[in-house]
Amino acid sequence: MRDRIAAAVLIDGDRVLLCLRSRTRRWCPGVWDLPGGHVEDCESPATALSRELREELGITARAGRPAAHVETDDYEIDVFVVHEWDGAIRNRAPDEHDKLAFVTLAEAARLDLADAHLLPLLTRVMATESGITRPTAPERISTTPNAPWLPPGNRADAVYSPGGAAPAPTGLVRLLIQRGDHVFCVARDDTGKPDLPTRTVPDLDDGRTTAELLTRDILGEPAAVTLVGFIRNIVDTPDADYPWPTPNAHFSVWAAHGEPRIQGQWLSISDQESPLRDRHWWPIATHANTA
Repeated sequence: MRDRIAAAVLIDGDRVLLCLRSRTRRWCPGVWDLPGGHVEDCESPATALSRELREELGITARAGRPAAHVETDDYEIDVFVVHEWDGAIRNRAPDEHDKLAFVTLAEAARLDLADAHLLPLLTRVMATESGITRPTAPERISTTPNAPWLPPGNRADAVYSPGGAAPAPTGLVRLLIQRGDHVFCVARDDTGKPDLPTRTVPDLDDGRTTAELLTRDILGEPAAVTLVGFIRNIVDTPDADYPWPTPNAHFSVWAAHGEPRIQGQWLSISDQESPLRDRHWWPIATHANTA
């Protein structure tokens, strides 16, 4: 009798979640696979998958759409596409998985995958989900000529680029955690005013690693991050007080899912009287909220 398995393609931007199976496991040790597991007696594949995602990743999938049904001599697997979930993804089954990672298709092609069917399956799923899963081409949504935070005569662009490649050099990263139209804010160190959690990028790279570290500190555990967009300072005529690279420096906004473990407050980004309206990232967050 073939094993019955339910698995999930969890999609975040142009990336999909894969799990590195523990090297101590009897079946397919040390290879990358989709999250999921065996369907127990009296369970439907969808019910089994919901249980497995709670047990393995600590999340509750909001919806799962059937994507594929694969049969081999050894197993029968139902694959579901999941775009939204509640909770922060973390490895709750370290005896089963050594590592979790969101990867692009190009990155997945370089990994040792659990099954020859997996890469073609992911390629097909990501292609059919193109409206959501492929990165959106960067879109300049606003320009601020003579931006008051820049030396005179220079400008700043707000760029919307969900799931896109993060630009370099990046000076600061900001973390966007949402509940509906409310975003999580903390007090700024300099003014005490509410702002998105922010961190300086020490090496002025694309900021992804810094965003992941910031997310871990805010949520109390690692979680996937996805680029939402960035502010691009365009400074052709710097002065002695301007601290960032020229002519371009970027200040990116990253999205993550989860419950903050630190003190803060939730503020609306649909309120026209919001105290956040003067923040540089405001056009990006409000655009993302209505996209």
